[in-house]
Amino acid sequence: YLAFMPDFKLMYKPTKSIDAVLQYYTTIDYPTLAQSSIYTFRTDSLMSSSGNPYLTQALYNNALFRLRLFNSLTINSTYCYSKNNITPFYELKNDNQILNTYVNSMLNKFSASVSYETLFLKYYILSTNMSFEHDKISYSGNTNTCNTWGNESFLMYRNRKKGFRAMLYYASKNSNNLSLQGIQKGGDNFWMISMMKSCCNDKLSLAAMYILP
Repeated sequence: YLAFMPDFKLMYKPTKSIDAVLQYYTTIDYPTLAQSSIYTFRTDSLMSSSGNPYLTQALYNNALFRLRLFNSLTINSTYCYSKNNITPFYELKNDNQILNTYVNSMLNKFSASVSYETLFLKYYILSTNMSFEHDKISYSGNTNTCNTWGNESFLMYRNRKKGFRAMLYYASKNSNNLSLQGIQKGGDNFWMISMMKSCCNDKLSLAAMYILP
């Protein structure tokens, strides 16, 4: 394999409270022996698995932009593009058997997030992160897309002199593993309360956590 993998990064910080980063970089992935094998294996009575010896390496072009304002607000945006992403492909044969193989597909992935964190009333910290991701995979007239939203927030009370910390945490995070012909979904959605107390000159810590049903 021969690949050209450029990397470029520009950082700009006009003041102490503002900094920006613009970056372009490439990453690469290679097919495994199983993905490029010429042999066909029977999985069950309906499906067979076979590699694809014509697979090429997957080269990913990544662009990143990050803007941080006043040491509290952060905006992130990323874009990933590949025209030879390695992905499984299920094909229905003439004998009604399904063949599971691998192909080089086109991948487009865009994500954006906004994070905010602030300290107020001396002991309280408020932090929140909202994110969005759009994924798209295409191959030979087949296209699959999905959108993913996420949110993480917490309110913390922290008193270092007393060695005490209490936090209320909320998470609503979806995880979508997109393939050409389906989506594997997962994620979390819960509230959590936690407390921690340090004792014996920070040599001992007691902690309790409760996740609401």
